[in-house]
Amino acid sequence: MTSDQIYFLAVAMLNLVCVFACFVGRDPDRQPKSIYLLKAAFMVYAISWFLYVFEDSFILGFLSNLAAVAFVWIVVVYSYKRCNAVVPWPRLLFMFLLHAIVHLYFSVGNNLVALLHTSSFFVPIAFLNIAYLFVIVKSTVTKPDFYYAITHIVMAVLIIMRSITLELFPDWYAFSSASSQVLWPAFILSSAIFAIMGFMEESHYKLKRTVIMDKVRAS
Repeated sequence: MTSDQIYFLAVAMLNLVCVFACFVGRDPDRQPKSIYLLKAAFMVYAISWFLYVFEDSFILGFLSNLAAVAFVWIVVVYSYKRCNAVVPWPRLLFMFLLHAIVHLYFSVGNNLVALLHTSSFFVPIAFLNIAYLFVIVKSTVTKPDFYYAITHIVMAVLIIMRSITLELFPDWYAFSSASSQVLWPAFILSSAIFAIMGFMEESHYKLKRTVIMDKVRAS
């Protein structure tokens, strides 16, 4: 097994750890079961990375890239559900299909630079949408929710900066690729931690409020 295959397997396992960690989180009562979408997102992303472990082939590459795109937009749907907002299905499906078509087109053509630029357009749109939902739309914004939003904003900015740097300095492609190998695992881990902490803190807040209300009624 090569060093690249070990890396892909390690990131896939990291996503699986995030899936199991999500079992700790529970949705507040009377809210959509968004936690299932978060589990699905990490599972899909684990599959995307795991497929890279095998020998390169058209079908596996196609499925891996499709799963990577699906991960981004499943997280967006999760964010709408988590923030108890109406999911704009037509717009999100359109963005997912457009992202998938462009991404797969450049992937099949092995145009790696264009592939990075594609990610620099679609992924920040998705991530900034997520940040907006958690900071502006969500009724009860906990500290983990805020940090979850900041994580996505920082990642969006870094992705855009990577694309701009690559455009100004084409010879830096190897550096850009290496930086991505560090950024994505760090992003996966931090977003999972803040998402799960958000569930736990909100449940604690609602429980504390319920106890206070019961004491008020009792008095």
